[in-house]
This record gives sequence, C-alpha cells and structure tokens, in this order.
Amino acid sequence: MALDYLPLIHGFALNKPEYMLVFFPAVLVLYKTTFSGGKSRSRALFFLQRVLLVFLLAFAAADPIEVESTTQVEDLGQIRVLVDGSPSMDLFQHSKSLGESVTAALKARIENRSLSGQVNQQVFSQSNSTRLGDALFDVALDFEGNPGSIIVVSDGQNTRGRNPVDVAQMLGRVNISVYVLTPQKAESDVYIESVDFERQIVSGAETELTVKSSKLGRGVAEYDLLVYVDGVRRHSQVVRHLNTSEITRLSLALEDPGLHSFKVEVKPKSFDAINHNNVYWNMIEVVDKPKILFISQHRNPLQRLYEKLYEVEVRGNLPSDLGGFEAVVLDNQPHHKMQSIKSVLSEHVLEGGGLLVVGGDKAFDRGNYSNTLFETLLPVTSSPQPKKDRKKLAVCFLVDISESTEYGSGYTPKIDLEKALVMRILRDLDKNDSVCVVAFNYKPYEVSPLVPLGPNRDQLMQSVSRLKFGGGTDISQALSLGSAIVGRAADNQKLLILVSDGVTDSGDMKKALNIGSALKREGIVVHTVGVGFDTYTPFMGELAQRSGGLFYFPDETQRLKLEFKQDYSEEAGSQLMIRDKNHYITSVLRISDTEVSDSNLVYAKPASQTLVTTVGGRPIIAVWRFGLGRVAAYTSDNGLNWASEVYEESPRILSRTTNWVVGGLESSKELTVNVRDESYLNGDVELDVKSPCLPEVQALYVEDDFTPQPRITQNAADRYKAVFSAEKLGFLQVKASCDGLTDQAGLATNYPVEYRRLGLNEPLLSVLAAETHGSMYPQTQLNDLVEEVIERAKTIALTQKTEKKHLWHYFVAFTLVFYFLDVCVRRIQLILRLRRS
Repeated sequence: MALDYLPLIHGFALNKPEYMLVFFPAVLVLYKTTFSGGKSRSRALFFLQRVLLVFLLAFAAADPIEVESTTQVEDLGQIRVLVDGSPSMDLFQHSKSLGESVTAALKARIENRSLSGQVNQQVFSQSNSTRLGDALFDVALDFEGNPGSIIVVSDGQNTRGRNPVDVAQMLGRVNISVYVLTPQKAESDVYIESVDFERQIVSGAETELTVKSSKLGRGVAEYDLLVYVDGVRRHSQVVRHLNTSEITRLSLALEDPGLHSFKVEVKPKSFDAINHNNVYWNMIEVVDKPKILFISQHRNPLQRLYEKLYEVEVRGNLPSDLGGFEAVVLDNQPHHKMQSIKSVLSEHVLEGGGLLVVGGDKAFDRGNYSNTLFETLLPVTSSPQPKKDRKKLAVCFLVDISESTEYGSGYTPKIDLEKALVMRILRDLDKNDSVCVVAFNYKPYEVSPLVPLGPNRDQLMQSVSRLKFGGGTDISQALSLGSAIVGRAADNQKLLILVSDGVTDSGDMKKALNIGSALKREGIVVHTVGVGFDTYTPFMGELAQRSGGLFYFPDETQRLKLEFKQDYSEEAGSQLMIRDKNHYITSVLRISDTEVSDSNLVYAKPASQTLVTTVGGRPIIAVWRFGLGRVAAYTSDNGLNWASEVYEESPRILSRTTNWVVGGLESSKELTVNVRDESYLNGDVELDVKSPCLPEVQALYVEDDFTPQPRITQNAADRYKAVFSAEKLGFLQVKASCDGLTDQAGLATNYPVEYRRLGLNEPLLSVLAAETHGSMYPQTQLNDLVEEVIERAKTIALTQKTEKKHLWHYFVAFTLVFYFLDVCVRRIQLILRLRRS
C-alpha cells in the first residue's frame, strides 16, 4: 500500500513534505539580502540564525507527525464448507454429519477468539452425479474475487461438469484456498466397474468380454461372477481378490445374426452396501461375414481360422477382377505370380479395398519383392535393414513430481516408481548417449543439464533418487524446456521420455498435444510412460502418437529398450511382443509367451506403424494406409511351418489385423449406425451414423416400448451424430433409415456413473489442495484442519491501522521562542554597546 506521508526516523514523518521546498528559495533570498553590504562575522552569525528560523517554519508547515502502526484482524472473510451430498458418500460412516461438525468447530473457534467471519455450509450434488468442479466454481463466484477458504468434504469422485483441477488453478490465482477433509471407514461394496467388448462380431466368431470388478473396504472380496446371453446363463465362476480391482476375461461365441443382449452380474458372498452396481447390461451385434479373397496353394491354419470368421473364396491365383471382395489376403505368394496383374491390386487398394500380405518361404525377402512396384504398396521393405552405426541419442527425462505422485497402488508412492523406472532406463542407454533430467510440477526444473552418460551415470542416478513431490502439474512447460535442451544437440537423435500419471487440467493437455505435434516436425520424439493406477492413458497415448513416439506402462520397458537400438537382436529370441498398443489391432491383444520359429527379414518404412515385433525387434505386423485402402504385412507364415503357436494361442492377432484391413465389419454398407460410448442413466447416448442423406433415427427401450427422441446434427458430407438422454435403465434398439436403406444397433443404459468409481480419489483431492496452497486432512484430524484454516484466514485478514499525531504546533512554538530570545539578545547587546559609547 502506498504511503501518504514521508517517513523519517523512529516513527516520525512529514505529512506534507512538499512544503519543505519553500526552504531553499527562502535561504537564497536571505543570503543575498544579508551579504549585500559586505561580509563580516556578525553578518554570518545573523545569517545562520535566520536560516534556522526559516527551516523551523518550513518544517512546521510540512506538518511533522508521529506515526503509530498497529496490526489487527478485523474480519476473517468468507469460509465455505462444501459437503458432497451425492449417493456415493453414503458408503462412508457419518459423512453427512461431518460437514456439520467442521462448520460448528469453525464457528466455535472463531467465537472463542473474539473474531468475526462468515462460515457457511453448502451441500452440493444431491442427485446421481457429483459436480465437484461446478461447486467450486460457484463458490468462487460468490466470493466475488475476494480471498477466502473452501473446505471440501468429499470422496473426490467427480463424474460430471467442470474439471475440478481447472477450477482449482483458477482459485489459486485469486487467493482462494481449498482444504480437503476426507471421510473415513467406508462400508464394503463389490461392483462391476467396466466391461470391454466388441460391439460387432461376425457369426460364429469368438469374442472376449473383459470384466473389471472392484471392491471397496478391507479384506478379501469373494463373489460369484455370472454371464447371461439372451437370458441364458453362459458362464459362472467364483472370484476372490485382495486388491482393489480384478480383471476377468471371458470368451463368447454367437451364431445367429442380429442383436444379442448380455448381462454380467456379481453376487457377493458377504455384506454389500450397494446392489444396483452389481449388474452390467449391453448388446452385441452379430453381422454377416465380410467377403474376402484368400490366395493360397495349401489348406492351412490361417484358412481354417478365416472360414470361421468370414465368407472366404480360396483361389490359387489372383483373378483379374477383385470386385465384390472387401479384402484380399496373399498367403506366401512370390512376386512373379502377381507381376501381370499388379495394377489390379493397386486399383483395389487405392479405391478403398484391403490387402493383407502373409509371409513364408516364398514371400517378402524370399519372394523377390525388393525394389518392385508391388513393394510400393506395402508398409515394409523386403530386404535386411541397411547396416549403419547407431546414432548417438540425446535423451531428456521429464519426471512428474507433482502432488499426485505422492500416492500409488499399495504402499509405494508413484514418485518412487518413477525414480526406479528412470534409473532402469539409464542402465539401458549407451555410454555415448547424452542425458538430461527435468523434474516438473507447476513449472519445470533442470535437475541435470545435457551431459554424456558414460562418466555421469552414477551422478544422474543420485540426482533422480533425491527428487521429492509437491505442487501442481504443468506438462506443457516441461515439454518446452526438455525440447529446448535436447534441441541443442545438433547431430544426435532426440528423444523426450515423459514419466507421469498424465493427471493435469484440460488446458495443459491441449497445449501439450499441440507441442507434441510441433516436436514431430522438429524431429523430436516423445515417448510417454504412465505411472500409477489412475494414469490418464488416452492423453498419454495421444501425446506419444502425435510426436511419433509410443506409450508404455512401467512393466513394458523392454519395449522401450528396443527404441534405443538401431537394428534387430537375433539373440533376444523370437517371442512376440506388442510394440504399439495405440491401435485397433493391438489395443486388446495379449500375446505374452507366444513365439514364432521364423519370420521374413524386412524393415518398416518410415510412414508405417509397426505394431508387433519379436523381442529382438524384428517386425511381425506393420500397417499403413495407401490411398483410400488399408494394407498390412504379417511377416510370419500361415501356421504350417513357422507360426503354429500363433494360431493355437493368439489367433486374434490375425483376426483383428484382417478386420482392420477390411475397414470394419460393415464397411461395404452405405448406411450404418454405431454406438459411440458407454451409456449410463441420466447421461447422453451418442450415435455415429453414416448415411447418404439425412437419416431418420429411432430409439426404443425393449422392455416397455419407451421411445426417446434423438437430436441429429451433421458432421460431414455423409456423417451424422444422433444424441438422446438415457432416462431409464435397460436395453435399447436404435435404427437409422434413409431412402430405403436401414441399419440397426443395440445398447443398454446401465446404473448411474456415480456408482462406477467408489472410494476416495486421493490423487485428485491432493491436487486440489496443492494447486490452491491448501491441505488435505483425514476425518480424524478435523481440529488440525480448523486450526490451519483460521490461521490462514487471519494472515489474509490482517489489516494495518495507522494513527498520526500532529507535531507542527510544537515546532511553531519553538520557532517563536527562539525568535523572541534572538531578538532579546540582540536588544541587550545593542543597549550595552550604547552605554559603552
């Protein structure tokens, strides 16, 4: 605050210091008048006396004051207690009364200290959703830009509305702190968190349901897991687990085309607090088999697999007309058999058809594909990778040390996992590579500059081991700093390795994704490693993809190790591994322990995606788009000689690759309708419609003929989106029609999303507190929280009161006395002089 006076010493000041400016011209006038008749000792003494008189008068005119400042707390400002009233809070004992307890404690503590302040309690989200972000935002509006404190009593499971982290960052900028009081002693509950499945399968094909069932509470959860298809029980097993969640994978095969309903249910063996999250419904559509052309000379395991899944036409040679086939599969075909009709294949792919080339002893490098026009269609080059020295790497580790890394699964914090992971990768790098380390929370810190790894490996490991967590999260700034550091390494291959849970606000995600795209143009690759049970995989995966990198989990560093190599390692073995999970083909594959005895020697073209390799790095599946079509290369064989284990243990490698090449099981249809995502009660159902004209979309609840009314918007020339509200539980059929064309799909509305994630979301709650300079306390430390809130409120509410005591009249009186004495002395001196004369 600006002062309205000029401080001097020991609490004295001038209230109107500008009046002192009169002193200097007055002294100049006095000097000229005093010494105009010459200089003498008496005149000099007279001048000094008058200067002192003028100074005292000017000082009195400047209003000298004595300043007394006192600091006091007048008003603590606003304190808001936000109590989560959503149904999921009922799982915690006394959670509803916890808000009243903290409100009463705050009021009592304020009254005991003879302070004043506004303490209000507000209950939010009393329906089947939790809008924590919206509640925080509304409180900020109520505070009208003034500092304050918010105490949140919640489990932190935000299900709708604004992102709480975004809102917390805004609150931190306007000096509003968020304190979190977490409820304790949750009741036991078993529930189905999610079920992953393929919405469309072909008749007779085996599909997989991946059921994630979770528990709340201590001890071992034990329950029956039941699966029903079209009302008939198809599977039953007992599940026991001590961990929070358990993944169960089940196989189903459906024959009849059309829509089939299925239900997954858990039946706990002991007390279960909530029953309606024990059941998950949905629908699978069985469609007609796509028609593919299979070129092969011998019946083999691949052909037998295809005969279960597709309408297959088997030929020994390529025909001159490929019309009517959605994909062509070339099984171990030498180049000379395609030479005369390669233009037919090119036209098929360019116009949107699919092509899968399967290896063998007459294909790729063993079939004379190298340097041919046919090879230009393929995502691989059919020759050994040229031998060249491995380029030195410039690697920068971006290590997340934000508040959310304090927590992990079990008793190990995420930051400890991050440290171990970085040190493991440091051991895999070559001694000639250069490495730097950047730690980041709400801003990045250069822990170690870019240095040669060889002589600095131990020092780098020590620097990483000393990292500590704290603060918010800003990934985009870390990317900018890391890229600037590695960008200075002119001749090196540049890599950024982001080690994080990916938990940040939406604005930072958008910036980070844009930076990722820009880094790809600069030749800087970002590999992302997700750490923690709550890793936000969609963001981490997309960030890696945009920069040309890959996304990994901590146990997949063997895959990351391959990125540091220049060529293949035959000694590593022929076991298969997924290199890139961010693709339809590999997103749900599990191929551990699957081996091939041999494969063709190829290397992937720069524009292609290598999805599956051997552990030594040999490409097994590589894909790309060519024109409007899709092309895949599978470099092992049809199962007769090299890859029998693949067809016995992991046949989905080939089925999903073929489905991708086909371009969708209904790619040949002019009109299709597909369900975009899961549907929950009171949420929106979104449908994607491909149609040559504006479609009519109808939705119908199977049980009672209730018909929601979809809202239709056009996204592109033949693409539409239909949206309606899921107002009831149960199965729905949706139908789209246009000019005599029709298609249908099925879905189900499940229990409210409020019951999908239960228990404390400690990572989110800790970030809210950290972003706003608040704290998080368990229910048992309520009094400590109240004390901290009041102390902070007092600090903000401190006001300084200043009292001024005017002293000018003392200086005026002293000036008059001084002048009177001076006049008296001079008069006496004059009288004495006259008497002597």
